[in-house]
Amino acid sequence: MLNVLTQSSNDKKNVEYEVVTLDSSFLWTYRRPIRVLAGHACEIEKMIDHISKTFREMRKNWQSGIRPLKDFLKAMCSTLVKYGRCDSPKEELLSLLASGPSDAMLQLFGMPEHVTSHILKRMQKSCVGACDSLISMIAKYLRPALEVCAFRANDMRGLALCEDEFERIGWTSELADKIVNSIDSCMIKSQSLDLAVRKARVDFDALLMWLRSEWQRYQGSELENTGDRNSEMLKR
Repeated sequence: MLNVLTQSSNDKKNVEYEVVTLDSSFLWTYRRPIRVLAGHACEIEKMIDHISKTFREMRKNWQSGIRPLKDFLKAMCSTLVKYGRCDSPKEELLSLLASGPSDAMLQLFGMPEHVTSHILKRMQKSCVGACDSLISMIAKYLRPALEVCAFRANDMRGLALCEDEFERIGWTSELADKIVNSIDSCMIKSQSLDLAVRKARVDFDALLMWLRSEWQRYQGSELENTGDRNSEMLKR
């Protein structure tokens, strides 16, 4: 038997104490299933903590990786406002893709303090690198941790189905099914996240490669125009 002293009060002046007696023989009788379930639960808790740390690191890497692109778009917003354009960077880039450079876009690409080939290459490397980092962390840390959780949860469900002593301590197949279904849902979402990051990698790579090609094309036309003007001056 286990005696526990409890305290209850409605305010600081009226304090009441009560002794509660618990039959601890239950813990001894069912020590094996309790110990087995506790072991599984402890390992799942470790994996959940590991997953939380992985997500924090993934968030950090993502924010760091796309920061150059966000800075570029922020500078582009300022340039568009400066030249009286009401379009957002997204709308301006779509316009550039559909119909060629607009006046404001030409001004943007003609301002080295905002855009250079090196900046565009650095943005491409940073964004693609962030995606590669997330893909690697999903494969090396997130998915294996979820697989461990799934293995432990399915083992716990098997215990609830096969052994009566687990049901006697309140561990039922219904509870186990809820945990298994939750972990399965997380695994499906991790797969969706992996596919989304891979798609983002392709999109980032294509977008910034296209911007670099537009930059180089514009720079080439500028050099050609400068050469024509110099030739005209020499003829004079």
